Amino acid sequence: MTVHVGLIGAGNISETHARALGAIRDVEISAIYAPTRAHAEQLAARHGGRVCDTLERLLEHRPLDMVVVGSPSGLHAEHGIAAARSGRHVLVEKPIDITVARADALADEAARAGVTL
Repeated sequence: MTVHVGLIGAGNISETHARALGAIRDVEISAIYAPTRAHAEQLAARHGGRVCDTLERLLEHRPLDMVVVGSPSGLHAEHGIAAARSGRHVLVEKPIDITVARADALADEAARAGVTL
């Protein structure tokens, strides 16, 4: 069974995650979203995956089992909550967010959605 992963963000940390994902058998990068499309296109050219213009399009992409959130720290909870609500498992680059309240909101949403955070 192949695990299909979406990347949120296309900076240095997403490059690191993409390389790591590429080294795991039965894992495929399916989609990439970044606010700067050119960055997402460059990452996709190196590691595969469809470039999505919006976070919503990434979360609608099929197949997609989980996302890796590598966006700026202040957006981690927002992006992770959206992914959890869409039924996707979420791996968040540290910190989970920049406030305890937002980190707790992400953890609560993942629990409500029944996904792994």
